[in-house]
Amino acid sequence: MKNIQLLLLVGLLYSFTACKSDDKDPVCDGDCIFSLNDASGTIVNMACFGKYGIKTLKPGGDSTYIYGIPDAMDVTFAEDGKAVTFSGTFRANTLEILFPDPGLDLNAVFQMKISDID
Repeated sequence: MKNIQLLLLVGLLYSFTACKSDDKDPVCDGDCIFSLNDASGTIVNMACFGKYGIKTLKPGGDSTYIYGIPDAMDVTFAEDGKAVTFSGTFRANTLEILFPDPGLDLNAVFQMKISDID
């Protein structure tokens, strides 16, 4: 009986460690439009939304910039102009704009979930 309990305990512990992943690759599902992995970006103060965002190149090879506004981001990264490397998923922006910014293309603004940032 003790051998069976020990075997079950070992199997349970193995299943927990087998499901744990150190892989920081974002998974694009649900309302996700696209994801980026180990992308370079710059922290920008998106005052028109009252938040900090990440300016990065649009996926696909062209030189168009997009802005991702994270759901949550460590305050140590809230520094305008700070260079970062990040991974995350992007979705359509539903945040209300506090005041218009004529220099900002709202079609280039997304909300995002960060899975890793350095």
